[in-house]
Amino acid sequence: MAQAKEVAEMQQDLRKESGDRKRRRVPNYFPGDGVFVTTHHLSNASKGRITKFMPKGNGPYIILIPKSPTSYIIANPDNPNETLGTYHTSALKVYKQNESATPVHPLENMEDHKRLILMFPHQDGLVEVGTRGGVCDNDILFHPPAGG
Repeated sequence: MAQAKEVAEMQQDLRKESGDRKRRRVPNYFPGDGVFVTTHHLSNASKGRITKFMPKGNGPYIILIPKSPTSYIIANPDNPNETLGTYHTSALKVYKQNESATPVHPLENMEDHKRLILMFPHQDGLVEVGTRGGVCDNDILFHPPAGG
């Protein structure tokens, strides 16, 4: 029985070593570093929202303080005194600062998407489909080709 337990522990150690070789290293963030927060949108037909067309991340935000080795408290760079929450490193992406930017949709107002417009090519021009928030409230416009 002891030998079986020893073999099981040895195999577990080998699996861990193999997995750790392929695993991405966790980035170390420091106070003041810029990060993007991963967003998890859900499609909503009644509001005209399609996950495919929503941003995958929001930001940039700044790291205020580490709460644990793998989680950090973040804040908006415009108001660093007000914290937005604690996020795990798996939900954060490094922001490489090259210019001043503001969040696409601030975290507190992410539900305020009003209109989505899609353009589809058609053999006789372009078809524009705009959604104002409902499945039955669609506008479909046809744009003939220029000069035709």
